[in-house]
Amino acid sequence: MKKFQGITLMLFIANLSITFCVEVHFETPDSGFFLKHSPRQNALTSASSSSSALSNKARFSGSGSVLSTDRFTVVQTSQPVSIRASYGPFSTKQTVPARYIVPDVLDSAITDSGSQNATAALIDLQQSNLHLDISAHVVKNVIARDSPVLRVLFHAGADPGGHVQRQKICVLLHASSTNRAPLKGRCMPEGEDGVCVAEVIIPANWWPPLPAPERDGRVNGIPPKSPQRIVQVSYSVFEPPARSPEHCEPKVQIQPLTPFARIPLIQSQLPYKELRADDTLTMMIPQQPLYPMSKIHVPVFLHPEPDQNIAVFIVRARVKAGMRILGATASSDEWNVSVEKENTKHTVARVTAFRKDQDPDSPAETNRAGLSTSDNRVLEIFSWMLEVANDTKEHWDGGRIIWSVSYVHDGPKSKDLSAELAVSTSTATHEEGRKKIVAKIDIQKDDIQAVLPIAKNWELMNTAVLTGRQVSQAMKVFIVSQAGKVADVTLQSSCTAEDESVIKVSSSCSSVYVDGSEVGGSSNASVVVKYGTYTGLARFTVWMPEFPLEVSVADFRLSQIKGWKIPEDQSSMNGKGKLRKKRAYGGGGWDNHGSDYVNGVSSDRSICRARYQQSPVEVYARFLAVDQDSGRVSYLISRRTGLRVTDLVQPLLRVADPKIATLRGRTLQGRAMGRTDVQVLSPITGRVIGAREVRVGSDKVTITRLQVKVVSGLQLSITNDASIENGYIAETSVTRKLTAQYQEGLLDIDLEFSDGSRTPLR
Repeated sequence: MKKFQGITLMLFIANLSITFCVEVHFETPDSGFFLKHSPRQNALTSASSSSSALSNKARFSGSGSVLSTDRFTVVQTSQPVSIRASYGPFSTKQTVPARYIVPDVLDSAITDSGSQNATAALIDLQQSNLHLDISAHVVKNVIARDSPVLRVLFHAGADPGGHVQRQKICVLLHASSTNRAPLKGRCMPEGEDGVCVAEVIIPANWWPPLPAPERDGRVNGIPPKSPQRIVQVSYSVFEPPARSPEHCEPKVQIQPLTPFARIPLIQSQLPYKELRADDTLTMMIPQQPLYPMSKIHVPVFLHPEPDQNIAVFIVRARVKAGMRILGATASSDEWNVSVEKENTKHTVARVTAFRKDQDPDSPAETNRAGLSTSDNRVLEIFSWMLEVANDTKEHWDGGRIIWSVSYVHDGPKSKDLSAELAVSTSTATHEEGRKKIVAKIDIQKDDIQAVLPIAKNWELMNTAVLTGRQVSQAMKVFIVSQAGKVADVTLQSSCTAEDESVIKVSSSCSSVYVDGSEVGGSSNASVVVKYGTYTGLARFTVWMPEFPLEVSVADFRLSQIKGWKIPEDQSSMNGKGKLRKKRAYGGGGWDNHGSDYVNGVSSDRSICRARYQQSPVEVYARFLAVDQDSGRVSYLISRRTGLRVTDLVQPLLRVADPKIATLRGRTLQGRAMGRTDVQVLSPITGRVIGAREVRVGSDKVTITRLQVKVVSGLQLSITNDASIENGYIAETSVTRKLTAQYQEGLLDIDLEFSDGSRTPLR
């Protein structure tokens, strides 16, 4: 007893609680939803079992007792989301942990000038961490062979607190396909808009082979059937080096590799133009219009005559008027290809193609295979990669490409072949002479490639039909030019929603919204954006609550409590009850009730009535979206998952007959025998959108037990829930020990009735 000398135990008795356990809720009601899962879902049942194991462990630890484990999902937002837990007078709050955080580090934080600077840097780091708010948007949803560039616009949002982010980030774009080495591009979001465009060039051999040209000059325009090839697109975020962040060299990873799109590869949109050096070699020129920074593949086909046996051929390219040579890639397994760039301006290059059985550097097994071109097959040997330069202001009339071709027929299979080639090419003489091909490329001025409406969240929860308050999602409109330049044209654009009974859009294109007048949800609600003669399309998923709502009453049959009477005038009783509660904390102790009350009953004569049981009320909704093309219905989380919307609809809760029962907040209490409904009204039409029947019976229950526990603290912890997208688990527990002198603890009292129900005096 000496250990707890001076420790005060304070009895807390208030109005009967609206719930039978701890109350956990969002500080902002529409920032997320608590979930009610059906036990038939095996995955969630398994997760519940693991949570129960954790709860049991906490109970045996002795330092605390788990009160509840609640699952919830967060509506994606750039604002931090906070959860508050309340248990009687105890209250605590936690912020949902950000998945990724950008450290905003000052230059002084990385100096080694002493422990004082290190401490200051640590404090600054803790106070200025920013939630990483970055989104990726594909510029074109397909990649054509004659326009082989994948571009992605990245948008980094501003810190919601208005904090200026000093630390830059580097975004790394990844493109991968089956059995192919991944490709990478990078960029750094900068400027007021915080946007950048990263791109990668897709190699020609990622597409199925082109149909070979016929010998008579005709092109077989129908490619052979092959499975659809897909490019998996992902990105990761890094912190660049502090000394030279403009180089965007990945240093410290902030966000791991995140897949976000699957882009199909398609064949060329226009037929190729065929250029022949002679009857043996053909080049295919794409006819797609070219702009500054455009890239094209130029495939090279070889179709030798029956009496020819070409071992090596050399193609030299020289470009003029705003063109550059990026390189060449092999297209055939039977030939080796080497590329030599002859100047630093990338205007002259030479490709030497060796048939593998004539290449002295090829493995012996390949040489012994006896490969030959005498079977008259037409093969795609390699593909040039050309680029239009960005400084083409004076060359709008087009660019020029001059190719020269020379051949070497079967000869000595030794190292002397390379020397022979060097001599023959350096003297510009060959037994067949050089063949020239001249191509003129049409180059147009830079133009708009795509109009991109972007939003941080493509999903909208239509809670406006439950609250009458508008729900909006910010939107911006960017244009990306053919050269990869970006501009914000939100205020210069016009927007229309294809179906305003599902979603609406502001005239300034700055937001989409729902206002409660909608009649359904959609998994492909479309907003058309126009900028001049160009259009873009934004698709949103609008989740609509399914009616009627589920009104859950824990005990829908309320009984009279035997021997418990309360005054009829509840307002007077409540006012004096609060005064009594205040006096209890005022230092006079529980014996000092004043002369007005004896055992909680006024000395004034008043009409008393029987006291009935009470029960908490919760409201749940299942949110759905309908595919407007196929009619398929999708449910948020799952069909058997309800989202708690009690906080949203609480002002619209009522009891149909207040003489039978009353509703205070979320607590239903019986008043007289009979039946009635707990109803939820629509804020738009006033009609009932959810109801639950309750009965107040004539049978009586007695108080059989009074359970008392000491509570000295309340804890709340939040962890990720891997079984649900954007899901978390909130676990609340109480401390039941008094560990310090003069520490105050409260008595937590529960009443247990003869029918097995329990009511907390909390």
